[in-house]
Amino acid sequence: MKRSARALGITLIALALTFAAAYAAATSLAQAPLAFLQVSPVKPNILFILDDSGSMQWTHLGDEVLVQQYENRVGYRSSLCNKIYYDPAVRYPVPVDADGKPYPDARFNAARYDGFRTDSPLIDLGRDFMAWRSLSSVPATPAGFTPDCWRALAQCSPEPTGLPLRPEAAHYFVYRGSAAAVPGDNGADDPCKDTRYADSESGIDSERRWLRVIV
Repeated sequence: MKRSARALGITLIALALTFAAAYAAATSLAQAPLAFLQVSPVKPNILFILDDSGSMQWTHLGDEVLVQQYENRVGYRSSLCNKIYYDPAVRYPVPVDADGKPYPDARFNAARYDGFRTDSPLIDLGRDFMAWRSLSSVPATPAGFTPDCWRALAQCSPEPTGLPLRPEAAHYFVYRGSAAAVPGDNGADDPCKDTRYADSESGIDSERRWLRVIV
């Protein structure tokens, strides 16, 4: 009886090692997104990645926003040029915490500078909104917080000849120009580089191709 139990134990261990080796063997990964695969079964090609690099602090999406110098232009304040700027056509749900519970709603006149930090300063978006902040903006990034606009060689700097960067009512820009001018193409007539705009539809003309909308 003891011999049988020992033999059975050795057999089970051998089987377990065999399965473990098979499970750990190299897997052939799919070479195309799942939606484009025409074979069955589907091979694994999914990765879950968390990006905690410095660019996650930016209030702009795409290196071209700074490369094409939109930070002191209308472009930084339009979702046509800056892909993570406020888009009135998008509904933004309240984010959830690590337990899946929604964060409390922000108050427009007392919104946290960083909605994920309870020690964040409160900002009146009806008066003190700024599209971006750096170490050289006035006011500058609050102490203890990472600037949301910076370059590899220098911090973003407000330009006297650009669109003024100052505390004001939260706003965004809607393009009202001609179809021939393509926002974001970095051409000679790229509308994202404009500094002039209108505050009403009646003010739109060949030089004021953007309508500023106060939130």
